Amino acid sequence: MNKLIKLEFKRTSISRYTVSVALMTLMLVVMCYFFAFVSKMKPDDAVSNNFLASYEFVFTMVHLLSLASFSILSAVIFSKFVVESYHNENVQLLMLYPVSRIKVFLAKLIVCVSLTIIYAVLSQTVVYLLFFVSESLFPILNQPNSLSVQFMAQFPKVLEVAINATLVGMISMAMGFNLKSIPTTIITAIIISAILCNVQTVGDGSPSIYISLLLMVISVTLSSKMAKKIDKFELRGA
Repeated sequence: MNKLIKLEFKRTSISRYTVSVALMTLMLVVMCYFFAFVSKMKPDDAVSNNFLASYEFVFTMVHLLSLASFSILSAVIFSKFVVESYHNENVQLLMLYPVSRIKVFLAKLIVCVSLTIIYAVLSQTVVYLLFFVSESLFPILNQPNSLSVQFMAQFPKVLEVAINATLVGMISMAMGFNLKSIPTTIITAIIISAILCNVQTVGDGSPSIYISLLLMVISVTLSSKMAKKIDKFELRGA
């Protein structure tokens, strides 16, 4: 399995995704300050709605942006490593590998899942650390006690974004695979992430555990069906 994973990295360069994540990280940092300045730009609204002048508002908005951004990035990664591989001229080469077709598919999944989680965790950690340090030294909202509490509360959410983005990517991959369409993969991710972001605006701002479990069940089920279809490629001589 390790050899298959290494082969996937040799076949497909991840530099473009690394650059994309760097740009996304920069964008998220900028958005942190944008949301922090909302209360300064609209002081009347901030007076009537204290939430707009809080770190909770800043971190909640960045959390939603992170979820949407990494869900779409996840779909792009799954499209490149999986959907494209099984629906172009490379599929014939894949069928000639002297190993189980399911193992090849699992290796691709491991690569995609690992990249999504690593990118999401590293990017969000950098964003929150930079904002926390800068706010500690040069505060915009000047709520030191709230800053510490909200900052610590983000660590579970960092993992939450990484996991949910991965699940969204897997579901989108299955849709794109079935329809033999990379655009379908991306569009599916956009739709699902939009739904998740709306769910997070209800209650305490975190997605329901039931929604996350549902995503997991759907992604595992669809991936299992994909594995069976891919295994039949060999039997059909595809």
